Amino acid sequence: VLYIDYSKYKQIPEIVTFTRRKPILTMGATSGFSRDGVHINFFFKHAALEFEINNDMAKESKLVISDLLLNEARVVKNR
Repeated sequence: VLYIDYSKYKQIPEIVTFTRRKPILTMGATSGFSRDGVHINFFFKHAALEFEINNDMAKESKLVISDLLLNEARVVKNR
């Protein structure tokens, strides 16, 4: 698992390129990270913690995300 902090925002393309097709689960907590290729991203909406998943990118990394988790998430695609 690789957690990507907000301070690395400008390095997201480089990080995603490095982790692509490798079994490394990437996670963040910054708006838009999943659309930039991060697998799982947490965010607050109306004071509730929610999360989004970029399942296409997870599949490229040969990671399988449970349907139970996908049903609770907002599933997003790359920009």
